[in-house]
Amino acid sequence: MERKVNEVSVKTAVLVVLAAVIVTIAAGLFIGNKFFWKPAETRTILEKRFDQTAAAYKKNPKDRTAALAYAVTLYQQGNKKEADKLFSDLIKKYPKDHAVLLNYAMFKKETGDKKAAKTALEILLKKAPYYVLGNVQYAMILREEGKYEEALKRLDNALKFEPGAADILVEKAKVYIAMKKSKEAKETLTKALSFVPDYQEAKTLLKELN
Repeated sequence: MERKVNEVSVKTAVLVVLAAVIVTIAAGLFIGNKFFWKPAETRTILEKRFDQTAAAYKKNPKDRTAALAYAVTLYQQGNKKEADKLFSDLIKKYPKDHAVLLNYAMFKKETGDKKAAKTALEILLKKAPYYVLGNVQYAMILREEGKYEEALKRLDNALKFEPGAADILVEKAKVYIAMKKSKEAKETLTKALSFVPDYQEAKTLLKELN
């Protein structure tokens, strides 16, 4: 059976690995905010989702998925200190769990601790070499470190499973741009736009290269 190409934004999907186990909370929070809700509604909806995750966690604080969803929403609400405390507790309890490792890495990366983020992603990818989001996020760090060939390898790993993911293609184009390979960058951006014609970042980058 032919696998359906997934065109969901990687940037939007980061932290949405929880969706498989807590769809109405995590997926609603991270995907819905971008694609379905009007700006005027966002604050109320985020507050409701936060209340849901908080209630689920308080009801069963030992439940891994409830705790992970709560840690994510704590961070989204700006409570970095409490989110950090809960993420740290989760990584100690579940050091090999894919969802915990990825979300912990994303939290650390976004809060400036790239060393911890990279370590978590390396553990994840050692266990699951073709984990799409893990490869993409690791590639971003590698690009920032100037390790372009390794970054491309990681992005190609992700594209084997998500060939129509425009965001992954844009990340690959950014690596080519950093390598000053304009031709490859243009080709990759054009491919990204073939999947998502109104992808503004891809349009902007392509315009800058022309």
